[in-house]
Amino acid sequence: MNNNEDAIGTTDDSSLSFGRRCGLFTAIAIVGLVFDLWSKSYMFAKLGLPGKRPFELWWVIEDFFGFQTAVNQGALFGIGQGGSSFFAMFSGVALLAIAFWFIKYGGWRSLWLTVCLAAVTAGILGNLYDRLGLWHPTDTFADDYSNFAYGVRDFILFTCQGHVWPNFNIADCLLVCGAIMLGIFSFRQDATSQQTKNETKAT
Repeated sequence: MNNNEDAIGTTDDSSLSFGRRCGLFTAIAIVGLVFDLWSKSYMFAKLGLPGKRPFELWWVIEDFFGFQTAVNQGALFGIGQGGSSFFAMFSGVALLAIAFWFIKYGGWRSLWLTVCLAAVTAGILGNLYDRLGLWHPTDTFADDYSNFAYGVRDFILFTCQGHVWPNFNIADCLLVCGAIMLGIFSFRQDATSQQTKNETKAT
């Protein structure tokens, strides 16, 4: 078996059992989720809510990279503002699709797919937690949180020569990395299928 091919998911790896792959998937998803929720809680506790924070920005690299709180009631990069309920339902559908792909359609057989699907799952759950309003303190929601109802907490900021990238969070990073990995997987699958067809024609 070619280990490089298996790493990208073009071949099956039967060396690990379904249970162990589920354990790896669960571990990655939980670690990603916990890190996302902890980072949001820490940054919002330190910087405060948008418009209510004790100081505007926490620069790590002046005018390039820092932390600033924002609440996004839309999707990635602020698309679809005000659609938190819709995106929450879509998240539920996406989680079901991942479960079917991983369990029923054999995604667990590929280490590559196991890792990228776990990363996507962690990202979805992290933002879903926020969209369900679970981060709102119930006793102060009406006063301090009403303008941020069921929005996703963002805090990572990049700027370059006056251009500001939309604030994002760890869950967004997990989603983007998982999507890139899925893209690589799809590309390799297509390349392998084409190679197989060419070999079949040659024979």
